[in-house]
Amino acid sequence: MNKFLASAEKNLLEAKRPLSSVEITRLAIESGVLSSNGKTPERSMNAQLNTDVKLKVANSIFIKDCQINIHS
Repeated sequence: MNKFLASAEKNLLEAKRPLSSVEITRLAIESGVLSSNGKTPERSMNAQLNTDVKLKVANSIFIKDCQINIHS
């Protein structure tokens, strides 16, 4: 699991509620779980989450609706 997905998992578990990819990224950077030198880490997070959900379908730990959630 890459750094974006690992930080998304951690922040979703801690939040215990659905979050947008922007919220996930902000929390991950603020908590020091994720560092990114890119100009658009939110877009990178969104791309990683969408790819994971699309490729793994039912085996992804993430659920995409309007926001991202985690299977519990």
